[in-house]
Amino acid sequence: MLATSLSGLVRYHCKFAVIKTAAVCLQMSSFLKIGTDYGFVMHALLALSATHLAWLTDCPLTANMAYEHRGIALKGLHEAIGAFSRQNSDAVLAASLLLSWQATEWSVKSDIICSSALLTGI
Repeated sequence: MLATSLSGLVRYHCKFAVIKTAAVCLQMSSFLKIGTDYGFVMHALLALSATHLAWLTDCPLTANMAYEHRGIALKGLHEAIGAFSRQNSDAVLAASLLLSWQATEWSVKSDIICSSALLTGI
């Protein structure tokens, strides 16, 4: 009985992981598409990638590269929020999400999430 329950639990979690991975892949392709039109979104993507590589390799140069891309993305996001419109709303949301996934301090993450919520009316 325990083996059957455990087997079912493993199948459930594997199925969930595949669905979650597919959803993340779809999101990333959407972010890449938006990033081709909005440089600050592309810099947010590059920062996320460099952050991941820096974590995997423990390379300070890559971590510094992530920091630089994050700064460019934040500056662009700030400017886009100042000129917020229907045309750039997806880009603002995409950059906000990408940058919030990278924030390590709760205060920074909270500020990004609150800004996005105010703009989208959530």
